[in-house]
Amino acid sequence: MKKYFTFLFLSCYFLGFSQVILKGKIVDNNTPIELANVLLIGSDNKIIEGTITNEEGQFVLEVKKGTYFLQVSFLGYEKWKEKIVAKESENLGNIKLVEKENSLNEVVVNANQKVFVKKADRLVFNVKNSL
Repeated sequence: MKKYFTFLFLSCYFLGFSQVILKGKIVDNNTPIELANVLLIGSDNKIIEGTITNEEGQFVLEVKKGTYFLQVSFLGYEKWKEKIVAKESENLGNIKLVEKENSLNEVVVNANQKVFVKKADRLVFNVKNSL
């Protein structure tokens, strides 16, 4: 029984070393981006781990050793994706997101008046606005 507990303790001890911590900071022109999505995707396109950035734009992911794709996205910015080989804990540094350029060709504003308009002394029916 004593050997069993020793083996269990040692196996838990070594399993703790198989974890890798990835850190980084998401920025736009040295301005931190808060609440950006950070995903670690496996080779089979399944999400392994995910988090969001804090107020300083920083994130921390704890994963097993292996090869992954790190994907960062935020509304109004282009997705950033890069292959990561997680052998040991490392700081990925600043990851800069590029702002999307969205432009509208035209804007159309439609306004409709009510079919029935209640006045103080009468009820007015607008024929033009009816079907």
